[in-house]
Amino acid sequence: MKFRLFAYLTEALLCAVRGEDENPADMFLPDRLLSMSVVFLSAAVVSVIIALLRSHAIGWYLAAAAALALGVSAFLCWRNQKICILSDEEFTCTTMFGKSRTYRFDEIVALRKNNDSFTLIMKDGKVHIESMAILSDRLIEQIDAQFR
Repeated sequence: MKFRLFAYLTEALLCAVRGEDENPADMFLPDRLLSMSVVFLSAAVVSVIIALLRSHAIGWYLAAAAALALGVSAFLCWRNQKICILSDEEFTCTTMFGKSRTYRFDEIVALRKNNDSFTLIMKDGKVHIESMAILSDRLIEQIDAQFR
């Protein structure tokens, strides 16, 4: 309950600080992921502090490492993972590590639904879309048009 309250307050603060028009991408991840990152990074700091105060606290160091990895991963996904439509024929997909690749909409072969995401199967690759991602109407229409 305390982590949920902290995540909610962090998200509200981050949304208030950041403008609403700062996401020109046609697919991006919501600020909720950034707030989750802040929560995980805070948990890592608290775990290190607890580990320093206790002797034989290897478990707390392991918890700090796991929380740090999750926090950094969540931040990288929030910051980098996006899709931008270049034209009616092409779009650019950027991964969580900042690697961009341009695809054509007519290269879409299938759309696979996973437990926690969607995958666009392309002729020579895959585009991963998280279920929490925010998609523009324009992107949804372009993907839908490929299956008509």
